Amino acid sequence: MSLAIVFAAPARSLPLISHFEIMTDGKTYAIDATGKKYLTTIDGKLQNHLQKFIKKKGDNPISAVVVVDTQTGDIKAAAYGRALQDKSSPLFFSNFPCASLFKTVVSAAAFDLLGWSVDHEQAFRGGCANVRADGAWLRQDIIANRNPITLRKAYMQSCNGYFAKVAVEGLGYGALRSYAQKFSWYQPVPADFSIPMSPMFAPESNALSIQSLGQFAAGLGKVYTNVFHVAWQYSMVANGGRAIPLRLFQETPIASSYPALIKETTSQKLRELMPAVVSNRGTAGDSFHTRRYRELRNLVGGKTGTLSGTFPQGVN
Repeated sequence: MSLAIVFAAPARSLPLISHFEIMTDGKTYAIDATGKKYLTTIDGKLQNHLQKFIKKKGDNPISAVVVVDTQTGDIKAAAYGRALQDKSSPLFFSNFPCASLFKTVVSAAAFDLLGWSVDHEQAFRGGCANVRADGAWLRQDIIANRNPITLRKAYMQSCNGYFAKVAVEGLGYGALRSYAQKFSWYQPVPADFSIPMSPMFAPESNALSIQSLGQFAAGLGKVYTNVFHVAWQYSMVANGGRAIPLRLFQETPIASSYPALIKETTSQKLRELMPAVVSNRGTAGDSFHTRRYRELRNLVGGKTGTLSGTFPQGVN
């Protein structure tokens, strides 16, 4: 199955932005490689606040934050910390491991194609951490069936075995690739500026195994992303599955309609999963445990993804 998504864009070629410049009146300009300036949708006050916040964290980590108005696609902030080893900006780096963020794609496919609810139960063996080559996680014997877990809990705890089994027994290889394309892998992220494509090296179909398919679905495969791509994906989920392009330039007209990439009911179910991630037992729970951020816990949701990388070196 192939899927092409076409968006109205300015007649000019899409520029690749090198950095941003905030003026004294709060207006923010994007600067391309030639030095040309473009008036942006970025809120200068918010941009400054985020930039200072990131640089105060520890040793100023290699990191990037993008804030998007989900109703319009307007980028309100695009801040980053320390540059990469080659001195480039992390904002346009597309080789951060996607890791368990890919579980959102698998969940969307399960909602759309299998008709699952957020509380669909599934039993499996071997725990959540590993997707072993012997396929033991596929078994549903008496011991495993005593404690099946729901999709909500599996998403909340990033349970690899659960999502591996969904892919092997329920969805299959073709469905995963099709839904990856809906989430803008294999094609550019819709935007009015140039964003490097996120690489995905899916297992080769002629060398596919239970383990390689399971690892791919669990986020342990060679799938990469960048911060603008992630921001667009979750903006799409927030918008009922509608693919609103990211808008950085004030001169770009706002379109009146956009294609729906996933069902509205599916996007609603994804939004039901996300608050559990920031709960006490979720993978982002520690970040919302301190008094300063505890009040946000009932207002936000999301998904974590963590893997070790070599460029940049360390945990991503």
